[in-house]
Amino acid sequence: METRLNYQILKIVAIALGLTGFFITFSFAQSPDSLNVNPPSLKILGDDSLRVDEGKRLEIGFLAVDPDGGIPVLSAVNLMDSAVFVDSLNGYGSLVFTPGFKQEGDYTVGVIASDGIHADTAAIAIHVRDITIVRTYRLAIFIFMIIFSGAVLLYTRWAREGKELYVRRIPGIAAVEEAVGRATEMGKPVLFVPGIADVEDIETIAGLSILGRVAKIIAQYGTPLSVPVRYPMVLAAGQEVVEQAYLEAGHHDA
Repeated sequence: METRLNYQILKIVAIALGLTGFFITFSFAQSPDSLNVNPPSLKILGDDSLRVDEGKRLEIGFLAVDPDGGIPVLSAVNLMDSAVFVDSLNGYGSLVFTPGFKQEGDYTVGVIASDGIHADTAAIAIHVRDITIVRTYRLAIFIFMIIFSGAVLLYTRWAREGKELYVRRIPGIAAVEEAVGRATEMGKPVLFVPGIADVEDIETIAGLSILGRVAKIIAQYGTPLSVPVRYPMVLAAGQEVVEQAYLEAGHHDA
């Protein structure tokens, strides 16, 4: 009886050890580390030795492939100022670099593709050319500034010599005198609204400038003028503009 009991105990222990070994082997075979045996492959989409001018934009693409079916994580080291590396989380990545006008020289950027255990790296050599002496992309602006400055100097000289210069009349400004004349004939006051914004807005400043011209014409005709405003600062500025216009027209007493 005792011998049979010992045999049953040994049998149960053997079965337990067998099951334990099976589960340990199965778990090890199915673990992620056992499945991840091949390193990822990193590829540069383009040339690995690049040149770029200061102020220009450079973009380099990368592709990482994991033979085990995973998606590698991309990262970059030794990045320069104004350089950004973006991992799209689908195996693709990109390096965007826009060098400033004081970043001429040679740079080396390292890109890493990792699956958590293995990794593959690539080095990118970038040369930034110094173009501070002649910036060809600003040549059109330089030519325009020369032509514009020459025209200003030429017309200034002609004006000093007394030559009659053609200045195109603006229809809106020409209509101001006609409107003031009609109001004077009808005995009606002139209503001028410089805008409803405050004095720091460019529209109000332009309205006050036109008010000075209108007030000067009104002072010559002797027509009443009404200028409604919304803000105290516009009121003070409008009073100064109108007073100066009447003073220039020789009707300060009005």
